[in-house]
Amino acid sequence: MKHFSGRVAFVTGGASGIGYGLVQNFLKLGMKVVAVDFNPAYLQEKQQALAGRTDVHFLHADVGDRGQLRAAADEAIRKFGRACSREAPARASSRPARRMRLRARRQQR
Repeated sequence: MKHFSGRVAFVTGGASGIGYGLVQNFLKLGMKVVAVDFNPAYLQEKQQALAGRTDVHFLHADVGDRGQLRAAADEAIRKFGRACSREAPARASSRPARRMRLRARRQQR
């Protein structure tokens, strides 16, 4: 079985539905999670539900907008470092996630 403790997941649609389910499961595995969602009401509700936790970070962004997704990826790297897992139950392009990994590799050098 793989060890996930301490790893970082980037979850789009992370404040509702399947995305929030992924967030909860990743936290149970000991992962750090960046949850990105478009709905500010859902984000606020989930932030309150998980208040006090330092292993989860919620961000508001429209993943259909590359600029917003890039900004969220940059914030994720600043907060937790390189993401090792990206989960996208919402629609998203894999290019920004690939750029996020490349940026993280450059920062490690």
